[in-house]
Parts: sequence; structure tokens; C-alpha cells
Amino acid sequence: MENKLLKAIKEYSLIEDGDKIIVALSGGADSTALLCSLMSIRESLSLTIYACHINHLLRGDESFRDENFVRELCEKLGVELFVLQCDINKLASERNLGSEECGRQVRYDFLNKNATRLGAKIATAHTSTDSMETILMNISRGSGIKGARGIPPKRDNIIRPLILASRADTEEYCKSHNIPYVNDSTNSERLYTRNKVRLDVVPILRGINPSIEEAFLRFSKSMKELDEFIEKSAQTALSESKIENGYSCEKLKKLDKPILARTIEILCNKENIEPESVHIELIEKAIKNSGAVSIKNGIMAISSQGIFRIYHKNSLNNSERKSEIPV
Repeated sequence: MENKLLKAIKEYSLIEDGDKIIVALSGGADSTALLCSLMSIRESLSLTIYACHINHLLRGDESFRDENFVRELCEKLGVELFVLQCDINKLASERNLGSEECGRQVRYDFLNKNATRLGAKIATAHTSTDSMETILMNISRGSGIKGARGIPPKRDNIIRPLILASRADTEEYCKSHNIPYVNDSTNSERLYTRNKVRLDVVPILRGINPSIEEAFLRFSKSMKELDEFIEKSAQTALSESKIENGYSCEKLKKLDKPILARTIEILCNKENIEPESVHIELIEKAIKNSGAVSIKNGIMAISSQGIFRIYHKNSLNNSERKSEIPV
């Protein structure tokens, strides 16, 4: 596992000499292996290591067992630990969210708060197994290329040094170094989609290919390269089709479908809108045949007199209002 950790750090430029790093520490094999492996290279890279633990108060005594475990581990390693206790079920009800999504929001809010205060990067223990499971979940929901990219090695101030290692690698690392860790009992329950994928789908795939994580890493890399090509092509297409007051419908109509879909997505994103696939398909038709599509939050996509534009509905003039075809 150590070689895969070092390879990821170098290949994705995750860590630099003198970095401050906060490890998201649950106490499981993955995060425990991450903390201990980073501690093993701390001196060579002049790193300052911290840890954060969030007690979601979801599993009764087991939640406090995990908290006590990480406290003892960090004390033994000499790592400063920040702990947050939060009643996730109660907060999820107040926010009208599922407990899983609410827990994710609370975790990253707490991690980002401490990272900002300390000027540190956040290291999460996502592995190649996690990325594979994410890809499978995204594909099952009908995701496109972006969803097939899996979990990125780096996003903003978040780094994932174990992204080339599998869950089996982290467990073997802990075993070979006599490092204890805790098990979350809910991981064996089929309450969440990820658990269903982990317990039911992955074993079948592993029976077909024992090195399934490595196969998904290659697949993820290919999807990343393809996604970046489409993004670059779409940005070029937007630049070349830009005209006064909008974009040339004639030039947009000549684009291959994946490039046109991405140009539409980029323009929607500029208005802080993430379009659904149905919106993209309707907008494509409007570009080719003229018309208007109501997207979200008063945002309109309009193709009129050979010009395509996306903007707020209340900014349209009267002549454009007459040509609206909301769907």
C-alpha cells in the first residue's frame, strides 16, 4: 500500500513539502491506514498532521466506541484531534434531508472549517474500491461520462492519497503493521445504495475479474481523458460560435451531439444551473428548429433569428416574450 500511496502523491501532485494535512478519521481500516501511512512519511516531507472525527450519534454505544478509539489512536501517535458530536437524524429532519446526505454535509463543513483555520489540506481515505463503487452507482442511475470518472484524486483542497490502493490493501496494511481499527456494523446492512453495490454487485464482478479495482482505475482514467477532450472541444466551439448578442445557431447545429450537449451545459452552468438531460435534449431541438425552453429558476434558453442565448426570463424584451415556447 505504501508504494501506491507514494505513487498517487507524485502522480497527482497531492502533497508538497511542508504541507499541513487534516485526515478525515473514522477509525475504520481505510482512514486508520491513511493516518498511519502519512505519519510514516511526515518527517521526510516536513508535514504537520491533524485529524478530524465526526460522531454522528447514529449507532448508540458503537458511535462512542469509535470516538474513543480515534482519541486513543491520535494520543498514541501524537496527532492533534478535533471532534464534533452531532445528532444527524435530528438535523436531517430539520433540514429535510436524508441522514446520509446530511452527514456528508456536516462532515465536510467541519473539515473545511478546520482546514481554513489551520491553512491545511483535507485528506480523505477514499480508495480505488470506493471509486469503483461510485462509478457503478452513477452508471446505474444513468450517469454520463462525468459520473464514469469516479472519485477524483484531488478536488480543491481535498486530496485522496489512497485512490490507487484498494480496501483490501488498507486492511492488509493494518494487519501487517499490527494497527487496530474499528468496523462500522452498518456496512453489512443493505440500507444504502453503496452497501448494496458493495455486498451484492462487486463480489460478482470480482468473480469475473479478481483485479476489478485495477480495471476500473483504467476505465476511470479513460473516461477522464475523454471528458477533458469533450470539455476542451466545447469551449473551443463556444468561442468560435460567439456572435453579437449570443451564439450562432448555424455553427452550433454543425457540432457533434456530445460537443453540443456540453456547450449547452457550460452555458447553463454560467447561470448557476445544472441542466437535466431532458433540458439538454429540448435545448438541442430548440437550436435546430428555433424556439424556447424554460429550464429552472426563471432561466430561459432561446433560439431566435439564428441566435442562441441563455439568460433570465425577466431580462427578455417584449418581442422575445412573444416567441417563448415553455416546456
